[in-house]
Amino acid sequence: MTNKNTRRAFLASLMALLLCVSSLLSTTYAWFTDSVTSGNNVIKSGNLDIELEYWDGDSWEDVAGKDDILTNELWEPGVTEVAYLKVKNAGSLSFKYQLGINIISETAGKNAAGETFLLSDYIQFGVVEGINGENGAYANREDAIADVTGAKKISAGYTKAASMASGDVLYLALVVYMPTTVDNTANHDGTNKPEINLGISAYATQYTEENDSFGTDYDAGAWMEAMPVYTEAELVTALNAAVGEDILVVLAKDIVLTEAWTPIGDKDAGEYFTGVLDGNGHTISGLDIASNDYDALISAAKDATIKNLTVEGTVDGVNAAGIVARLEGNSVVENCVNKVAVTGTTKAGGIVSNVTGADAKIVNCTNDADVSCSRAAAGGVGGIVGYVNGNASVDIINCTNNGAVTGTDNQTTGAVVGYAAANSSGLIAGFTNSGTITGKNYVGDGHGRWLEDANGLVLAGYCGTPANWSEAKTVDTPAELKTTLTEAAAAGSGDNTIVLLGDIDMTDTAWTPISVDGYHGAGVVTVEGNGATIKGLDAPLFAGGFAGKSGIVIKDLTIADSTIVGGNQGGGAFIDCADSMHVITLENCHLLNSSVSGERAGGLIGWCSGYAKLNDGPVKAYVTISDCSVVDSKVIGNGSAGGIAGHPGASDYTYTTIEDCLVKNVDVISYEPVSSWRTGAIVGTANNGHVVINNVTVEDVTLTQDGVTATETKLYGRFVPSGTGTLTIDGNEVLANATNAGLEAALTGSQNDVYLPAGNYTLPSVSGKDVTIAGSADTVITVNKPAYHGSDVTFEGVTVVGSGIHTGVQHVNTVTYNGATIKGEMCLYGEKVVFNGCTFELAKGQYIWTYGAKVVEFNNCTFNTAGKAILIYKDGGQIDNTVTVKGCTFNATAGDKAGAIKNQNCAAIEIDNYQSNIKLECSENTYNSNFSGEWRIKSFYNNGNTVTVNGTAYSQIAIDGKLMTIDANQNVTVN
Repeated sequence: MTNKNTRRAFLASLMALLLCVSSLLSTTYAWFTDSVTSGNNVIKSGNLDIELEYWDGDSWEDVAGKDDILTNELWEPGVTEVAYLKVKNAGSLSFKYQLGINIISETAGKNAAGETFLLSDYIQFGVVEGINGENGAYANREDAIADVTGAKKISAGYTKAASMASGDVLYLALVVYMPTTVDNTANHDGTNKPEINLGISAYATQYTEENDSFGTDYDAGAWMEAMPVYTEAELVTALNAAVGEDILVVLAKDIVLTEAWTPIGDKDAGEYFTGVLDGNGHTISGLDIASNDYDALISAAKDATIKNLTVEGTVDGVNAAGIVARLEGNSVVENCVNKVAVTGTTKAGGIVSNVTGADAKIVNCTNDADVSCSRAAAGGVGGIVGYVNGNASVDIINCTNNGAVTGTDNQTTGAVVGYAAANSSGLIAGFTNSGTITGKNYVGDGHGRWLEDANGLVLAGYCGTPANWSEAKTVDTPAELKTTLTEAAAAGSGDNTIVLLGDIDMTDTAWTPISVDGYHGAGVVTVEGNGATIKGLDAPLFAGGFAGKSGIVIKDLTIADSTIVGGNQGGGAFIDCADSMHVITLENCHLLNSSVSGERAGGLIGWCSGYAKLNDGPVKAYVTISDCSVVDSKVIGNGSAGGIAGHPGASDYTYTTIEDCLVKNVDVISYEPVSSWRTGAIVGTANNGHVVINNVTVEDVTLTQDGVTATETKLYGRFVPSGTGTLTIDGNEVLANATNAGLEAALTGSQNDVYLPAGNYTLPSVSGKDVTIAGSADTVITVNKPAYHGSDVTFEGVTVVGSGIHTGVQHVNTVTYNGATIKGEMCLYGEKVVFNGCTFELAKGQYIWTYGAKVVEFNNCTFNTAGKAILIYKDGGQIDNTVTVKGCTFNATAGDKAGAIKNQNCAAIEIDNYQSNIKLECSENTYNSNFSGEWRIKSFYNNGNTVTVNGTAYSQIAIDGKLMTIDANQNVTVN
């Protein structure tokens, strides 16, 4: 996530210091050992440069890679050790920074008396500023301990947030000691050893006093792009910094609050938390709030994300919740657990009190605490959400309430939502409840106020008692499968679950696909396959359904050895045609050794759509296909045909996600005229719906349409959004207008990540934004001289064609090529260029010139050439080259003697130090006999420029480590 503030944030972990603190079973002494793990201690971008060093007794040394910052190995009461650190602003820019020393984790021990103890209750710790170990080290431990002001237990930690001008230096002394008063209560029993992991970190970003010739406020508010939080004080600082700012806050450990909490944000003042809070699986406990309005950990959030967090404590307020009191805009609360006892006087919710605004989402959240509201008048109290405002929209997916939800005699009360105001909308799906729901009006297992039409939430998948069944039913014969599924999907049946007890052979049974009658009260039908296989099926398992609260969920089921004929609109093994159903889920479902046919055919599902009419809708259809496969099968469509789905989105209200799936050894055939191609390995047609494809593997798939076989394996057949449809593949949005003009409009507009269909394109110039372009090998992108000032560019799986020497992506930060095919000659420019798993096709006289790139990497690439391949040359400007070539294969169809040496073929890598210092690292590469060697210094100029290959410096021409001499006729002799 990037905005004008975070783009200028420079961040790195300067040091991670691991102190393993233990004690020995003894009456007189204790001990602890230490080790250090550290990363780079220098951050550089432009002229921002922060350094961290320690004094080793003789000189200042970089912290990076050192394991001897603390050296004492035998500790006893009274032992003291001091580490001297120096933080320096070595750049020309001022910056603000944050230092922290905190316990990351701790393991308790047991002493000889069998008592559990923590070393953090005994070890003392202090930080003294201004102590220079070079000329002012402490003479003895008494002086060091005496100089520590306000010594405290090591568990209290240390935080410093300040600024540094260019050239400023901060000296620190870390004083760690074991008091002489420590006795056997801290001596472990020899087996249960205590341990402390202590981390030291520093983060920096540009300071606001820098002038850009128009003023000093251009980076006002710039802050750390990711703020790791260890302490209560750091949590307060970080969350308040993210009010109105696009900032990522990440918990590094569980945090116990010791002070009454002031909720973050203030909606009356227009101050909203707008960043990302990632709990990282940790817990904030001790939350204590009383007698305020909009009380929760976060008072007001807008366009924010809160995820992976557990909160414990008590909240008592007017509008109260555990996580967020007021949720606005396109906010997301995900994977959060509330263990806060919530009491409200107007509205209360376990996760959120009030939802306002558009398209909020609450996903995979759990309320484990009691929620109550004391208002005498009508209000709302819910296990997940208390109140949904009018015109607000919220989707509540796969959430759970385990707490008691209690309202007054007039309070609308629900396990998930208390009150949904008129004109609110959204979806409740996959909800479960085990708590007691108490209140007078509109009490229910779902939401309190029951709105059946477009003026409120539509309930689907809640854990209520089905109209016909009190528990799941089991089946293990064809007759039971047919009877039970028909009953489960009938009018008025509510939500029902069927469990297969074993494999079912339908070879001798004519099957009629099951229709879920949501229009007349059928709910979500869940089929638990339990790992079973259905064989011999002659029609789709489900015809589909329509409207109401209907849905189909199928898990852990295989359909095999079947010839399945679909209907006149869809065609899929599991679902033929799903129309306006809220929940459509296939999880761990597989089609094996079968054929599927239909109008719009897919291996698993044929056609599905939401319902866009506003007078009696809309209905959002959420289609999820995960961990599924189609193997050794055939899919035949009269129109669209896809290996997994035929036509998974005919309405803007359809949201289809296909992820972690496999299509292998499958023939996909369409009888649509080839002029309108709609045959894909995954999806046949995507248009007005929203289709997301992530991490799908395609192997040995053949696509044929009207007698013509595709020249490539297309993931999708066609994408024709006549409305607002989107198609996203592995995070890259497919370009609907697949032309040069469309590509330029997308990249210069709002899109950063683009998936290009097969075709020929020219890369446009784009500045100030990072760009990813993905596609297939038949997506051919010609590179002339596009400029990408201040940007990163990534190519995924496409073919990139160079236009000759002096062409290439210019004025760029980093260019990354992943799995791309590179054709033609081009130069490399920018700070860094990386090729991962790429194939180079270079004709006679075509080379890859490192040219103006400072850092170049070739990793696991293949070079198919007619001569040399990589030229580490520079013909203008003083730019040093660092080149790494690892795990690459070089193939040449012929030898090439072009260049400064006549009697020797070119090497795979040619080096010329005319205008730059060269550093080359080669490893694990192979080359054929048409090359004279792996690398060669073909020209060496004694102009002060150096050449270093695999750590060895060379001062004359050489080949693969052997020096050469050259005569007047440009013939060489290898010495």
